[in-house]
Amino acid sequence: MSHPHAEAETVDASHPLIARARPAVPQGMQPPAAQLSGLGGTAPAWGVVWADVSDLLFLTVAFAPFLAPCVVLSAALALVLRVRKQRPVRVGRLPDVATSALVAVMAGAAAFGAYSWGVMSGFYILDPDQMCAAKGAAGDHVVTRWTLPVSAQCVTSDGVGTELVPGWVNPVIFAGLALLLPALTTGALAAVRRHPFPR
Repeated sequence: MSHPHAEAETVDASHPLIARARPAVPQGMQPPAAQLSGLGGTAPAWGVVWADVSDLLFLTVAFAPFLAPCVVLSAALALVLRVRKQRPVRVGRLPDVATSALVAVMAGAAAFGAYSWGVMSGFYILDPDQMCAAKGAAGDHVVTRWTLPVSAQCVTSDGVGTELVPGWVNPVIFAGLALLLPALTTGALAAVRRHPFPR
């Protein structure tokens, strides 16, 4: 038997007062959960996960320019101490896994720190024209390129851009990547030689 007041709990979404009290969400600012409503109950969960991942990535990029130098200096100090304790390395002998790992950490931190510095060069809290004016660049909007080579420019209405990324950023990124890949390869080869796969 149904409760006599059960119908009172039903809300008519088309009622003028309900529609007026509900804030309108612009089409371009709808969350992924609203855009993926066809996925059923999994869409809200993916929307929350994507928002959390986006916030985490932004915080990582924002703090990397300040944390990367500490990582680079720590890895370089550990590398120097390790080399001093070891015997002279013979020519043609690959470095061990630990040495390769320290070089990879140092190179990766330098590359990522420089990349984050370049990307954050176009980040602004004020209006774009105010940020450009504060940096002495002409422009009313900012165009940031996240792919390599990193670029962030104050661009005028005529299409003239002024680069905001320092000139040392992209060379450090490419140098770090050029050192990171051989270090990873050398570490992998050293690990395989140290623990060969059973035949």
